[in-house]
Amino acid sequence: MYFTDSEAGALCDNICRILEKKGGCWFIADVESALQYVMVMRALVGDRFMEIMANSVQQTKDKSDVEIGKNSLIATPADMAGSIQKAMAFLAKHGLKAERVNVAENMPKLNSLDRVSPEQAAAVLEGMKHCAFWKITPSGKDVELPSAEAKGFHVDSSIQAGTLSLALAGRLDTITAPGLLSFFEKTKAEQAVENVDVDCSRLDYISSAGLRVLLIMHKACQGGVTLHGENKAVTEIIEQTGFDSIFH
Repeated sequence: MYFTDSEAGALCDNICRILEKKGGCWFIADVESALQYVMVMRALVGDRFMEIMANSVQQTKDKSDVEIGKNSLIATPADMAGSIQKAMAFLAKHGLKAERVNVAENMPKLNSLDRVSPEQAAAVLEGMKHCAFWKITPSGKDVELPSAEAKGFHVDSSIQAGTLSLALAGRLDTITAPGLLSFFEKTKAEQAVENVDVDCSRLDYISSAGLRVLLIMHKACQGGVTLHGENKAVTEIIEQTGFDSIFH
């Protein structure tokens, strides 16, 4: 939101080169983040949301030395259809295309909604049906998210008496985490999984994306996730992010 068109264009050019070289996709919420904010604020505060939004915009402007939210990659709630078309055209000029992925259909359970009224929570979820994340890939290429066997990562698995045992090797990061999640969800749909035992002795690195996948597993299983065998680097990441107080 703080970029000029020139800066946003340079970003797109760089990411296009990375995707063409390494594969994968660029998955962002930024394009329609303003609409998401509008939908949430309207659901939570009702008629006061325009006043609160105006104050928020002014505070952001006061802290910024550039004109915010004006580049062609940011969709505006006042003209969603037109600004989305403009953003698509901007991406096309830089060798990219986008698929809109509905937010409501891909939201996890939000614990924060437990702190508002059922009517407000329902309104937030209803609002998210109008918003989308963007999955961006090089033009002319249909790119699927990598599988759990993506380069640099491997998982051995077995299941017995409700325990899913996973032995992870390599890097569990933004590229490889979606594949592990897909594998877990497919396994749980086919078999009863009550807890997950994760052998990290061959895991070289874990990113926040990898930790989020483990957290999803933890919440989805009655017995949660148990980790063991972590090396020093992985242990430090888990401790620094506070996940050591969550997993067994």
